[in-house]
Amino acid sequence: MVPSVRTTVEVLPDSEALATKVGERLAEAGRTAVARSGRFLLVLPGGTTPLPLFRWLAGPGLARLPWEWTHLLWGDERCVAPDDPRSNYGAAFAEFLARVPIPPRQVHRWLGEVIPPAAAAAAFEEMLGSLVGSGGRFVAGRPVFDVMILGIGPDGHTASLFPGRPAVEITNRWVAVESEPPRDPKVPRLTLTLPALSASRDVYFLATGVEKREVVRRVLLPSPEPPVPAARVGATDARTFFLDRSSADGMPGIDPRVRTEPGVA
Repeated sequence: MVPSVRTTVEVLPDSEALATKVGERLAEAGRTAVARSGRFLLVLPGGTTPLPLFRWLAGPGLARLPWEWTHLLWGDERCVAPDDPRSNYGAAFAEFLARVPIPPRQVHRWLGEVIPPAAAAAAFEEMLGSLVGSGGRFVAGRPVFDVMILGIGPDGHTASLFPGRPAVEITNRWVAVESEPPRDPKVPRLTLTLPALSASRDVYFLATGVEKREVVRRVLLPSPEPPVPAARVGATDARTFFLDRSSADGMPGIDPRVRTEPGVA
């Protein structure tokens, strides 16, 4: 089912401008979250698209985000050690985590090195239940996270939820194991489920490059095809798609010459 949620699109000239825009939005969201609840629960993506954002966090973001009250999590992880080059946590650590003043106890990584992966999934699910309460259950309309940042794969996958795979249809758990991902790196994955991804006040999707143009079109515009996983992620407040010019170019209703094009549903 495709969520009915307020959706806006921001078009930026390139990946660096996109990173700056998202970083500034994160800084604002963080201050708002701390004023509201005393902490900022931020979920990060993996892959290469967020790397410019990570570098912004280590630069201008160093003084802009409320690191002392921030809790970091990841939407998914590869089942590898944290120092493996394929690790989402490892990439974040190399790019910014080692340089920002966040208390280590507030960095909640998946234990990708734990065997079997089901044990790592169970450990993360237990941690989530302790962190956010709710008796380990989702409550309709009640956000768990403040900001969820996600990427979009060329096939429409997000986190490690791939089209046609069983994990996409899990609705009664926070986390799932994707044992046979159809895309590289083909190692088992740990991932938040669709209900967990959608349990955020705000969801930011990041997409850059011409190779993302068709899938962004499929996510944002009406299509006779079944919705891909990225299109099925909701939010309690709003979804924002941050696109660079090449991923938005030629899409009806989105003019890549302007920075912001609201009202795409």
